[in-house]
Amino acid sequence: KKLPVVEGDKLVGIVSTSDIVRISPTQMGILEELLRVR
Repeated sequence: KKLPVVEGDKLVGIVSTSDIVRISPTQMGILEELLRVR
């Protein structure tokens, strides 16, 4: 799964979920919650 990385209203990149999990499982959980809320 790929996620867009947005700063303000600019698309700055695309991150795969595996990259995010490597960075921080906690941040991944927060991101999933944010995506679910929308």
